[in-house]
Amino acid sequence: MSPFEVGIIVITVALLGALLLGAYRLFSGPTAADRVVALDLCTLLSIGLMAIIAIRSENPLLLDAAMILALVAFLITVALASLIRRERPPTEALDGAPSNANAAGSTDKEVEER
Repeated sequence: MSPFEVGIIVITVALLGALLLGAYRLFSGPTAADRVVALDLCTLLSIGLMAIIAIRSENPLLLDAAMILALVAFLITVALASLIRRERPPTEALDGAPSNANAAGSTDKEVEER
């Protein structure tokens, strides 16, 4: 067995292990945001596995499929993130600033006074 084949096997095992951990987080994530991040992780790891299979089988068509999957995964992640953002009620920032603070940290009332 050549060092290249050993490297492919090691990388495949590492990706599969990470995929199992990501699947665990996907099904047991306490919040919807955790599940979205885990879904994105699992998708990216699947893309990595598709690339490894494409290299091993010398089939460039799998790389095209991996690229399409990456584009679709990005769109799904953005859509789910906006859905989660809409479902959450507005809360105060971590530092205690009101939720109507602008980028500089000033509230609308402070801006009007200036």
